Amino acid sequence: MVGIMIQTEENKKYYNKEDIYFLKEELKKYKIAAKKTDEDNDHKLSYSNADKRQCSRLEKLIELINTGVKIEDYGDGLVLINDVFIVSLLKSRWRTLNKNTWYWHKHDLNHFINTYVTQDTNDKNKSK
Repeated sequence: MVGIMIQTEENKKYYNKEDIYFLKEELKKYKIAAKKTDEDNDHKLSYSNADKRQCSRLEKLIELINTGVKIEDYGDGLVLINDVFIVSLLKSRWRTLNKNTWYWHKHDLNHFINTYVTQDTNDKNKSK
């Protein structure tokens, strides 16, 4: 029987600049595995490369960490930014916490951070 893990303060994973070194090491391993998968499946017309997808996720996570926002692991390839925005690490999609409408963001993450995340923080500070 599989148990359900309840999210508590103790088991939340937050990312900060100190994690970048370990994420880059993990990224190197996935890049090697992705290259091997590409070579092994070169003769096929289409194949799935989970390691390449994980490389994309890690690259985006590192880029988000470098912006300096508060990042929490939200599970299944998603991160929670500043306790408000849920961002997909694989696709260019984001939504607001407790809302179901997904929006597209530009490939440039700084545009997303400056337009939505920073502006949301400034709006909350003005209303206090």
